[in-house]
Order: sequence, then C-alpha cells, then structure tokens
Amino acid sequence: MQVQPVDPAGMLGRAVDALAVEVARQWRAELSARGLGHLDPSAVRWATTSRPVGVPPEEIVGGDRLPPSPVRVTRLRLSGRVEDMARMLANSPARQVAIIGSPGSGKSTLAMLLTLGLLARRQPGDPLPVLVTVSSWDPGREHLDTWLVRRLVELYPALGARGGYGPDAAMWLVDRGLVVPVLDGLDEMAGPAQAPAITALTAAVGRDRPLVVTCRADEYQRAVAQAGSPLARAAVVEIEPVSAADAAAYLPEGQLDGAARWRPVLAHLAAEPDGGLAHVFRTPLMVYLARTAYRAPGSNPAELLTFTEPGNVELHLEDKTIRIWVPHRAFTAT
Repeated sequence: MQVQPVDPAGMLGRAVDALAVEVARQWRAELSARGLGHLDPSAVRWATTSRPVGVPPEEIVGGDRLPPSPVRVTRLRLSGRVEDMARMLANSPARQVAIIGSPGSGKSTLAMLLTLGLLARRQPGDPLPVLVTVSSWDPGREHLDTWLVRRLVELYPALGARGGYGPDAAMWLVDRGLVVPVLDGLDEMAGPAQAPAITALTAAVGRDRPLVVTCRADEYQRAVAQAGSPLARAAVVEIEPVSAADAAAYLPEGQLDGAARWRPVLAHLAAEPDGGLAHVFRTPLMVYLARTAYRAPGSNPAELLTFTEPGNVELHLEDKTIRIWVPHRAFTAT
C-alpha cells in the first residue's frame, strides 16, 4: 500500500494554482512563437480512426451509454474540433485519448490547444493538464510516474525547490492524481521502446486515470500490434486534413495587405479545392510554412501557382522558410 505524502499548510493547492498559470503561459507563448497565436482552434478537426487500434466502444464510454440489445455498436463515430475533444474527455469515464495523424498533421499543435482548452474548463480540484514530450521516457527502466515527477521538476523548478511548495510538490501532484499527462510524440521514442510504452502506459493509468498521448498514425498502429493490446481505455482519434477553405482563411490573416497579396492563391483554392495546391495545404505544417514564407510586405504568394507538382511546392516552402529562419552569413578566409 502506497503512503501518500502529507501536504503541510495546504501548499499543494497553491502549487496546483501556480502550475496552472505557468502551463497556460508556456503554451500560449509557444503557439505565438510558432505563428499560431491567431489560429482559430475550430479549424483543427478530428474523428475516430478507422484503424484497428482501439478498445471496444463500451470500454470507452461505458456500456450504459450504448444502445440496448440487439443493436451492436462496433465503432464509435466521434468527431469535432478542439473544444469538442475537451468536452469528450470531461464526459468520458476513462478520460483517455490517443491523438494520431500523418507527419505534419498538427498533433503537437492539437496537444497544445487541448491543454489550453482543458485548463480553461478546469474547475477547482480538477486535475491539471501538463504537456510534456515523451521521447526521453524509457518504459523498460522507469515507471511512468517516476519519470513524470522528474520531468515536472525539470520543467518547473519551483516544484522541486526546498522553499515555496516544498521539495515533494511534484510527487504530491502525481501521487494524488492532480496531473493529466499530455504526452506528446510517442513516435519520437526509440522504435523498440514504442510497443513496451503502450503496455507500460496501460499498466500505469489503468481504467480510470486520465491520459492524452500523441503519435504518428502508422507508428501507433505498429506499436499497438506489437504490444498485442490497445492503450488502456483510450479513444483513438485521427486528425483530419485541413480543408481548402480553412487554409484560405488562415493564410492571409493578420498580414499587411495580406488579402490583396494572397488573392490569386485564395481564388485558386476556391476554384480547385481538391487540386494540387489544396493537397499541399492539407497539413497545418504546410499552411504554416506558406504563411511564414510570405508574411513580409512585398512578398508574392502567387509564386506558388507556378509549380505544377505538389512536391515541388513543399520543397520551395521548406527552402524559403529556412532562408527566413537562418539568415545567410558570409565567411571570409583569413
């Protein structure tokens, strides 16, 4: 039987409140740094995956919420936006979800938005969502909770300081279930560790502890297959492609003379919503690169219409964005 640490003078409550403020500040700043501060969260859509990676519906929502016999529900058809996912988690008995998607589909962005959405819905006493990258966890060497306590102290040093909230604040938060781990990037773990991570996560969170995990879709499907069982009671949702209309709304937003400079591209997207350029903009990453590459006054987004192959558009945007991020530096031999 695990002995819960004592919380002297109510320091735990103050630690939770302070951490909530810090987590919200951190991820709002990160979204802004990525140029996504004005991103409308409603543009990020998700739906239940059709991949064979999830538990039966009754494990996710509870048998009493399904239609009575003889109707048999084989797959939940959940879908929505960021705010709908936060609501789904709040209403789900297990409060567990795995977010999967293709490379560049916006899994990390959705994890940030979901973390902020859960913080906004949080009531006093509710667990606190904390987003951490999971790539450094070795499930064969360290229990999830041990690793999580260590990462919390590394990310938020006040939780480990002898002053303030006491040196055991992070342990209190985890042991008392006051942290919702939002684990980003399961696919970034070493390949051999991914399947054991599914098994270790299931053992750690059980049937009723909240959890959010993100992973590339193919890697997640492979890890679940190798593990031999799905992740706990998690609903598995897949990020849907960005629509041409959503891309068109986001590309010129907040830019000087943006509407005029982007007009030819927006007209093209409206005329060919399933065309090659719209296909490039199916991932938030490419939309972000295009917006970054042509955000400066005087730049000409219509250049994108001169390419005939989607792959060449992607290479152009990557190259142009790198040139913006890493200014050219001349070196003189001496």
